This record gives sequence, structure tokens and C-alpha cells, in this order.
Amino acid sequence: MKDPELTKRDIENLVIADVIELTDGAFDVSFESDDGGTHVQIAIEKHSDAPKLSNHFNRNDLGYRVLILKVPSGYLDG
Repeated sequence: MKDPELTKRDIENLVIADVIELTDGAFDVSFESDDGGTHVQIAIEKHSDAPKLSNHFNRNDLGYRVLILKVPSGYLDG
């Protein structure tokens, strides 16, 4: 359940702080939406970190789904 005190920006900052600890590669955190509603999207270039991120965020209740998007190396630089 979402904490009514936390804004999307607060949640994004919390996710960024965790991702910094879980990957050495480039990443981007954003709110996106699809047919399932709004979710937190974490785009990463270091694909080997995906399971670690997935396990971590599956255990955290941010009130939003968290999707890990694997992107090619250099994709987040542009």
C-alpha cells in the first residue's frame, strides 16, 4: 500500500538511492505507465545486475510495480 506522505519524487529518490548500492553500471529511474497502470521503471545497462535489483525491489513495498528494463550499453548516455 502506498504511503500517502510520499510523493512520486520521494519514491524516485528512494529507488535511486537503492539502485546506486546495487549496480555499478549506468541506470535511469522513471515513472512510466502501461495497461497495468503506473509503475517505476529502472533501466540498466549492466544486465548481470538485473536479478539482484529484481530480488531487492520485489521485497520492497513502494506501492508501485517495479520493472527492470535491460538496455544496450551506451543507451543511457544519449
